[in-house]
Amino acid sequence: MNIIYGICSDGLGHATRAMPIIDHLLKKGHNVYIVTGKETKAFLNKKYKHISVINSLSIAYGANEVKQLKTVIDFLASFKNNPKNHRIIKDLIKKIKPDLIISDFETTTITLAKIYEIPCIAIDNHAAIFRTDVEFKLKDLTNLFIAKMVGKLRCFRADWYLALCFYKPKIRKARTEIFDPFFREEFYKIKPTDKNYFLVYNRFQDKNNKIINELKKIKNETFHVYGLNQEKKEGNIIFKKTGNNIKELANCKAVISNGGHSLLSEAIYFKKPIYSLPVKNQFEQHTNAYYLQKMGFGESHKTITCTEINNFLKNIKTYKKNLEKHNFKDKKIFFNRLDKLIVDLKKRKEKKRILKK
Repeated sequence: MNIIYGICSDGLGHATRAMPIIDHLLKKGHNVYIVTGKETKAFLNKKYKHISVINSLSIAYGANEVKQLKTVIDFLASFKNNPKNHRIIKDLIKKIKPDLIISDFETTTITLAKIYEIPCIAIDNHAAIFRTDVEFKLKDLTNLFIAKMVGKLRCFRADWYLALCFYKPKIRKARTEIFDPFFREEFYKIKPTDKNYFLVYNRFQDKNNKIINELKKIKNETFHVYGLNQEKKEGNIIFKKTGNNIKELANCKAVISNGGHSLLSEAIYFKKPIYSLPVKNQFEQHTNAYYLQKMGFGESHKTITCTEINNFLKNIKTYKKNLEKHNFKDKKIFFNRLDKLIVDLKKRKEKKRILKK
C-alpha cells in the first residue's frame, strides 16, 4: 500500500511522534512518502528517503508567548503558498496513487485527501482538544475557542482521528479515539536513573534571560540547559547544544520545560517530575500543563522564580511517587488498531467505487 504521511513542521515534536508510526508502516510492507517543511526534512533525511518539501505553516513565537496577531497575519500570508503546496502533493498523488493519507496536523495533505477521495487518518495529540470535552480554566476560554477553530481548520474532515495523548478527556465526536503516547525505539532501551541535575528545555527564552538568572540563584542545584544552542558553563548552569538528549532526560532529577506535549510525555515515561512553563496564549500547552498538575506529575507556572523552584523541590518526592504508579499502555494496542483501521478504510473505499459504477 502507498501512503502519504503529512507532518507539521512547527518544532520537531510532530516528527518524533511520526517516526515510530512510519517505522511500523514500513515493517508492514507499506511504502511511505513523507510531506513536510524543510526544517523537519533535515531532521528526518538521514533515516527516510521519500520526503517532499512544502511551505509549512508555523506559529509565531515571542518571549515565551504566541504572537497571536503575527500568527494570524502569517496564516493569511501563507495562502500564497497554497498553489505550490497543492501542486507538489498533487504531482505526488498522480505519481504514486496513494491508498491512504495520514496527517499529523498537516493541512494540505488532509485537504487534498478529501478532494481526491483518498482515505485519511489524522494522528496527533490535538484531537484530544478539539474533539473532546477537554477541561480548561475560565480565563483560557478565548484561547480554547481559538485552539478548537485552528484544529478544525487544519484537520477538518479526516475519515478518522487517532489522538496520542497522556491525558484522557471525554470524547464527544464520532470517529475519534485516544491512545497513550509512545516513543522511538531508543527510548525503550534506556534504563532511567536519578542523577543530581535538572534538565531545562525552553525554545523561547526571553531576551533578558530571566529564567537563567533565577536558576543561578539556586546554588545547590545543577541545571543542564537546552534550547539556546550553546556549549558553555556558568556557575551551576551547563549550556548544551540541542541534539539527541534522550539519556540526559532519562537520567535527570526533574524537568523544567514549556508545555509541549512530546517532551512532557517523554518525561512522564521516564518518571521525571515536571515544572512546566506553558507558552502564553498557546492553549494546547496550557492544557497539557493543566492535566500534568491535575494528575500529580508536576506543576504549572506562568514564570519561574528561585522561591517557586525551591517549593517544587520540596514536592518532588510526591510527584515521583505518583509517576511511579503510572505506566503507558503497550504501543501494540495502537498499532493493532491502526492496522485494522487501514484495512477497514480500504474496504470502504472499494465499496464506494463499486457503488459508483
